[in-house]
Amino acid sequence: MTDADTRYREKMAPLVEEAIKTGNEHKWGIHHYRALASGCLRRYQAEVEQADDPDGDAAFGTALHLWLAHYHYGVPLPDGFTLSDQLPPKGYVSQATLAERYAKRFSAASLGNLLPHVAGPETRLSMMVTLPTGQQEPFAGTLDAPVYLTDDHCETLQRERGLTLPGPGPYNIDHKTKTRRSSNLALTYLTDPQFTGYAALWQANGGEPLVGTLVNILFRYKEDKDEGFVTLLVPPPDEQARLVWLGLIHAGADRVRRLGPGWMDATRCFEWGRACPQFDVCPRHNWHAICARVGDHDRA
Repeated sequence: MTDADTRYREKMAPLVEEAIKTGNEHKWGIHHYRALASGCLRRYQAEVEQADDPDGDAAFGTALHLWLAHYHYGVPLPDGFTLSDQLPPKGYVSQATLAERYAKRFSAASLGNLLPHVAGPETRLSMMVTLPTGQQEPFAGTLDAPVYLTDDHCETLQRERGLTLPGPGPYNIDHKTKTRRSSNLALTYLTDPQFTGYAALWQANGGEPLVGTLVNILFRYKEDKDEGFVTLLVPPPDEQARLVWLGLIHAGADRVRRLGPGWMDATRCFEWGRACPQFDVCPRHNWHAICARVGDHDRA
């Protein structure tokens, strides 16, 4: 266990039980249904990171999201908001420098116009999902920026980002900030059920079917280079993608119903080739607590 893991555990362990009881602010989103036990702590972790390190990953992403909404759609910035020009300790680029690089490459009007019936750049939606079994489960999510792209927008995106789109229509823009680029970057997003959920939410709330989702990725490279900015098109989900999304909701809802919100997808306990830093304090692995929940005391 690394020093970072130890610090994380010390900060978060007292919140484990509370988080498992209350869930998180994104309850009923796709991350709720496929989360691991400590996934319920993401909101708390983000708050700790922002308090301890204003240039940490969570704070960095939040700041750039606010700036991108202002840059592309004129959304007012919060009072006192400024992009930090401080270099993060890991050697990545500062918030202000990354925004400056982005603005030099991409025009403010290139990512469409917010749809008229959208309240703001972040649109929170919910729905009831009917599973193949007939049961209904709640589902919710936040679309970063539902927009309409015209032919002119499509041409601009082709010119500025080398991205060829199917044509004009409603799209969702999803902004990401990342520190590194994996070899399977495109596949990761093309198969992510998060975007299947966005499409379903949008249509269930009266929106026209999305032409697709544009994933606007800003890499926090220290050096200024073209490959530091990537825009991907995630097409509308096909039937197979929709069934995977429904399967995640069905399996997650079943585990919650039987075992409680701390017992979601156990495979995530060993994500990234190592044990979760909460592993030894997580109630999931307390066999007496598990048996008490399922009523099988003979095995305790």
